[in-house]
Amino acid sequence: MTLLIIHPSPEIICKQTLLPSTGSAAGAAGETSQSEDSSRDPSGQDKCDLCPREEEPPKEIHPETVWGPDGKQEMYRVHLPRAGSFRCSETELGFEVRAAVTIQYGYDSWDRHLSIYEKQQWMVAGPLFDIQVEPARAVAAVHLPHFLCLAAAEVDISQLQVAHFVDGGMTLESPTRVRPFHAVLENPSFSPIGLLWKQICSKLFPPVHTWVLLYRSSRAADITLHLYLIPSDPSLAQVIEDMK
Repeated sequence: MTLLIIHPSPEIICKQTLLPSTGSAAGAAGETSQSEDSSRDPSGQDKCDLCPREEEPPKEIHPETVWGPDGKQEMYRVHLPRAGSFRCSETELGFEVRAAVTIQYGYDSWDRHLSIYEKQQWMVAGPLFDIQVEPARAVAAVHLPHFLCLAAAEVDISQLQVAHFVDGGMTLESPTRVRPFHAVLENPSFSPIGLLWKQICSKLFPPVHTWVLLYRSSRAADITLHLYLIPSDPSLAQVIEDMK
């Protein structure tokens, strides 16, 4: 278990990364300020005592923030000047590129694409992304973040699928490989894309990495705390932050 305390109010005052609830929780690894966050390792992943670290993490990139075509939705944009492996510092989305490329991406909504029936059959396993690439063939692979804890229990990774949404329909394909915090898809096509977990039994769920977000209101006469327990999904954290 790792703990991050962020001091400025009225924003988030506590962000806690929990181990999967498959046994007794580990003790706190430490507390840090916003300027020195030891809850993240050099690979950019929140620590889990069960999941292995990446030996050669990709280069971290810091995107610029832009507005989408509708002028309403915030998106990210990066220009990668050469071939290599890169990962976004804001979203944990990763790319392996063959040549120079410009990529614009942002979060999409699962609720907007999944039908009621599909929600009963599939569990969301990570953010849904809207990705635009120019030129498209420059991207050799995309690394889609997931919040499943594959090391916490016997997990059949064949149940993890990459979902694409085109013309109102969903298509599925198996990832090329699955890593502790990402699923890799080689030679990807870019429509709204994300990861889903096949629900074999409605009462059985795979273990997941989670965050505890604690907010404090500084405008009220009495202090009010708001606590959220969510999967380790930056898109969900952003929704909560926007509400605040």
